[in-house]
Amino acid sequence: STVRQKHRGHSVLIGQLERKGRHICHFLYRRRRKNDPVTNINYVLNSLTYGDGFNMPASETTYVKIMAYGFDAEDNNTGVAEFYLCKDGKCITTWEKFDLSSLGAVVRIEFNLGASEDQSGSYGLNCPAYFAYDDVAVRF
Repeated sequence: STVRQKHRGHSVLIGQLERKGRHICHFLYRRRRKNDPVTNINYVLNSLTYGDGFNMPASETTYVKIMAYGFDAEDNNTGVAEFYLCKDGKCITTWEKFDLSSLGAVVRIEFNLGASEDQSGSYGLNCPAYFAYDDVAVRF
């Protein structure tokens, strides 16, 4: 992941990796996450706008979504929340609020990305599997 300083937190570039193909964010304290800012990055937008060697440009049926899986302190799955980075071929280009409140008080969130068939293939996503996530502190 790439990290750069921003106002109250950090911007984190998240791709599809880690355990079970999910990127994992651990939090020091159990808390309810709500309205965390997310957006697309240029690499993804260019791929969805013009296509590339791996996928076609987005059409009116294209979607790309984030799936966030919450876990409590006892490692129980508390639910899943979804956010569309691209829907009906229209991709977001500004910071938008991802409402994670349905996950409840969590100590870990695992992120995965999914897409419509025109952006997927035999081996998973053909479109770049990245998004930017803001207002979180990151420690390596």
